[in-house]
Amino acid sequence: MRVIAYRITLLEPTLVTALQGDPNEGVAFDYIPGSVLRGAIIKKYLRTNHLTELDAADPHIRRLFFDGTTRYLNGYPLDRLGKRTLPTPLSWHREKGNEREIFDFAAEPPDISDDKQWQWVGKPFCSLGEPEEEGKQKVRLVQPERHIAVHTARTRRFGRAMPANVIDPSKGDVPGAVYRYDALAAGQTFGAIVVCDNDAEAQEIRPLLSGEVTLGGSRSGGYGRARLEVVREETVETWRETGIPFGAEVNGKIIITLLSDALIRDSNGQFTVDPEAVRKTLSQHLGVELRLQHAFLRGEIVGGFNRKWGLPLPQALALRMGSVFVFDRPDCDESKLRQLELQGIGERRVEGFGRVAVNWQTEAELEVDTTPPSQVIPTVTIPPGSD
Repeated sequence: MRVIAYRITLLEPTLVTALQGDPNEGVAFDYIPGSVLRGAIIKKYLRTNHLTELDAADPHIRRLFFDGTTRYLNGYPLDRLGKRTLPTPLSWHREKGNEREIFDFAAEPPDISDDKQWQWVGKPFCSLGEPEEEGKQKVRLVQPERHIAVHTARTRRFGRAMPANVIDPSKGDVPGAVYRYDALAAGQTFGAIVVCDNDAEAQEIRPLLSGEVTLGGSRSGGYGRARLEVVREETVETWRETGIPFGAEVNGKIIITLLSDALIRDSNGQFTVDPEAVRKTLSQHLGVELRLQHAFLRGEIVGGFNRKWGLPLPQALALRMGSVFVFDRPDCDESKLRQLELQGIGERRVEGFGRVAVNWQTEAELEVDTTPPSQVIPTVTIPPGSD
C-alpha cells in the first residue's frame, strides 16, 4: 500500500458549494472535498490518455477511481508550519471568554457541579504540536480565508441577466435579483492525500497529481483554477493521517474521531447519526463488542453533483467530521485498530468519507498556539540606471 501526499494551491477563488445558504447564495465548504479532487484527477486522466469518457465496467478503471481500492481524501488547509490540519474534535471546549485554554471532554469529562459556561472552540481545523515535557500541549487552530462577491442573477429562461423590459414575471422571471458567492479565497494552500492499496495504481496516479486543474463551479467566471504539487510518497507502515505515533489506549479507553464526514446506515438501511449505529459498525470492523461511554457528534446533510450526468447526487444524512466517540478499551489486536484507520467506515470512502483516527487526542488540557504566521517579504533589487 502506498500513500501520496500532495498540495493544492488556489490560483483563483474556489467555489465548491455546500448545502447551506439561501437560493441566491452559494457558500463553499471550508475544505476541498475528495469527490471534487477525484473528479479533477479523472479529467487529467482522460486528457492524458486521449479518452472522451471512462469505462466504469473496466476492472482497472474501477480500481483507480470507483471501488475504494484507491481513496481520495479531502484537502484540508495547511497551518503556519505547512502541516496539513484536521477537523477540530467536537469534544474540545473552552470556557467562555478564555481563548487560550482548551479542554478535551473525551479524555476527561467535565465536572458537572461547576458553574462554568462551556462552548466549542469555534475554528473548523486544527493541528497538534509536539508533546511537551513541561506545560500543556500546543494546538494551532485554523480558519480558511473567504472571498465574498456579489453578482447579478441570471434570468433562467435566457441563461443570462436580462433588462427589466424583457423579463416576464408570469414566466418565473425575477427582476433585479442578485446573488452572492462565498468562496475560498485565492492564494491559500491545502493538503490532500491519495491512499492506494496497490503499488501499480499509485504509480499511475502520481503523475496526475501535478500541474493545473479547475475545481468547483463558475469556472468561466474567474473561479476554480488551482495547481497541484506532489509533496511525498510513503508506505502505510510509516504513515498515519494524524501524523503522530499510534497509541493503543487512553486511560483504559479508546477515543475514535471522525476525520471526515461519515455515511452510516442503521438496521433499516437508512442513513443515521445514531451513536448506537456507529457502535455496531465499529464493532463489526474490529470483531469485538464495543461499549460506548460518551459521544460528541453533530449531523449534516451532504450531497454532490455528477458532471457526467449533469445531475445532483441524492442527499443523505451524515455524521459531521470532528465527531468523537469514547469506548471502553476493546480486547482486540492492535493491527485491527490500524486497519480501521486505513480503510475507514461507512459509504463513499473512495471520495474521502468515513476517515477515522484512533486515540489521536490524548491530552485533557491543551493550549492554543497564538504565534502569528511569519511574513516573508521578498527583496527586490533595482539595477543602477534602470527606468
